[in-house]
Amino acid sequence: MFWNVEADVICDAPNGAQNYAVGVNGMKKQMPTSHEPYGIWESHNQTVDPRSLYQAQLTDRIGLNALHGIILPQQRSGRIWEKLIQWNGDGLFLDPVLTWYDEEALPIANTKISIGAYIRDLRILEEGFSGLWTETSSQAVIEDNSALHTSVSFPSSGSFKLRLTITSGSGFTTHSNLVIEVAEPE
Repeated sequence: MFWNVEADVICDAPNGAQNYAVGVNGMKKQMPTSHEPYGIWESHNQTVDPRSLYQAQLTDRIGLNALHGIILPQQRSGRIWEKLIQWNGDGLFLDPVLTWYDEEALPIANTKISIGAYIRDLRILEEGFSGLWTETSSQAVIEDNSALHTSVSFPSSGSFKLRLTITSGSGFTTHSNLVIEVAEPE
């Protein structure tokens, strides 16, 4: 199975088996001496959604919140190859703090939803830290604004921007923003 690959690919259908190439951006190739037919090709030279077959299968098995602790937001929505090349293995890759909300709960006015964060920067974890959730309009009600994992409710529908500010024991400060679109109750 090739899924959203950028390469020239040999995807044959050997006797008694089947291979798949889905969302492959590159040339269809065959072994020069092969008499096997092509495998199954779908969306040739076109990226498909979901972006990652693994992520889709994990979400199907465990639920929408399954990805919060294992992938970066940038991996969900786009290509990160250029950023990986620039990073070159030096230090922390991308965000030191990730925030999320319970994607299985529809954010509706006057109901609670879970919010949380993961600290990815080991220096912050080693030094100890304090956290503070805030919301720009000051209308959201955050249950425990100093906890990494807490709940929040909103008095009305609209777009709400929450910010988690993390301060390490040495005084290093970083933050992560979380935008939640809240609907009116039906």
